[in-house]
Amino acid sequence: MRLYTGNVTDPAYNATVRLTRALDRAGVRYEFDGVNPDAGANWNAWQENLIDFVPRLFRTVPDHGPSAGHGRLKGEITPPAAGTTPTPYVTEDGFVTFETTTDFTDAKHVTLWANDAPGGSWLRIPMSREGDRWRATVGPLDPWFYYYKFIVDRVSVKDTSNPTKVTTEPTWSTFFISGQRSRLLSDVPAGQGGKVESLTYRSNVTNQDRTALVWTPPGYDPKRAQPYPVFYLQHGGGQNHTDWVEMGRAKQILDHHFLDGNLVPMVVVMSNGNVSDFNKELLDNIDPAVRARYNVSGDPSQQALAGLSMGGGQTFGMLKAHPGRFAYIGAFSAGFGSGAGVDVAAINNGTKLLRVYVGDVTDFVYPSFMAGLTTMDNLGVHYEFDGVTPGPHGWDVWQKNLIDLAPRLFKR
Repeated sequence: MRLYTGNVTDPAYNATVRLTRALDRAGVRYEFDGVNPDAGANWNAWQENLIDFVPRLFRTVPDHGPSAGHGRLKGEITPPAAGTTPTPYVTEDGFVTFETTTDFTDAKHVTLWANDAPGGSWLRIPMSREGDRWRATVGPLDPWFYYYKFIVDRVSVKDTSNPTKVTTEPTWSTFFISGQRSRLLSDVPAGQGGKVESLTYRSNVTNQDRTALVWTPPGYDPKRAQPYPVFYLQHGGGQNHTDWVEMGRAKQILDHHFLDGNLVPMVVVMSNGNVSDFNKELLDNIDPAVRARYNVSGDPSQQALAGLSMGGGQTFGMLKAHPGRFAYIGAFSAGFGSGAGVDVAAINNGTKLLRVYVGDVTDFVYPSFMAGLTTMDNLGVHYEFDGVTPGPHGWDVWQKNLIDLAPRLFKR
């Protein structure tokens, strides 16, 4: 007799704990394959069970212990009582329990949507009714930054018990699992990081006042003799100037890189790219406002521009229209586009670094991105390709892109 169970997300986990105790008390011999750490109550787990079990039938086998990597039972798992703990509730080993409020007692169908699949892909996980609330437990999740929402009878709903917010996605909430893998996304100790400030400027493109967020490094000196390099970091479509801070963890990434000694002291500007003429907005409005308020350089060799998705397209547009205006260029999940009229010599002579990034085949811009590489190759544009970043058109990918790009700036 050989017993199998998944991790604590397996509804049979507690029953297996009780069964093994009963068998031990009764003196019944059995084998236990151990707790599958990665799966529970799904076909991945059951397929692994069958793969292990079938070769043991009708013959003598030397190994009667658990499968490699499987752990021991740790006793019955009892989630906190409904309504008694912050949501989501995260255990030390990375299992996460989500819980709605009592507002959806009469709902027919509730699911959890989150970036908890490999590479940060999104899954919809059915939630179960527990009393007058709905619950779901997932995991174990790797240390990282996660975001989610509830879908109640096909309507997106925010977890109002979670105080986090995403300005451009009002139904999203976020949470963080700490660990070495997510260290660069974590908050640095209080008082040791840089500052994020709001900069209000007048736009002659939109004819209104607009806002950018600006990160200054620890020890920023407005009177320093040598002006700081400046890095303009742009968001994607459907987003605005708040997203790199609220979702991209830009402050945390920059803080850690600076404290680790990887980052040239610089000023980073995250502006609102939702305009009809981005080049004019950046060159005539944002850049002058930044140089008026901050001690930053106007030398193109000390200026960088990068963006994700739409912002990456805007970055390529600036590169083509004003080659050499920004010596450091980064594009995340964006295609180069047409090669018509491109001044290749001006780009190559004026650009110290052009580095491009894309997610895997689940990133919907992957085909156009790859076509863009071919275009640049045919034109003779000098660039670096970081290789495919595992994951979709989403923040897990873009956070990793920024982690790679930021330490490369202003070092050539």
